[in-house]
Amino acid sequence: SESINSVKSWMGKKIKITTKNNRSIIGKFYCFDKQQNILLNNAYEEVKSPDSDSSTYRKELGVAFVPIIHIESCKI
Repeated sequence: SESINSVKSWMGKKIKITTKNNRSIIGKFYCFDKQQNILLNNAYEEVKSPDSDSSTYRKELGVAFVPIIHIESCKI
């Protein structure tokens, strides 16, 4: 179907997920399961520095499993 082909086109593409608690997780789209939870490869979190309002640092995650119930938005 068209929606499956659309999701297949995401494979390996960089995706940014913003969670409901305002975390930013970036990685390469790997797959999602029946419940639409997303699995990212080579993932990292952009963490806001406690010392500054504007600076961030990377927290390496490797493989990240993001439950659909925690996702606010996704950008490819």
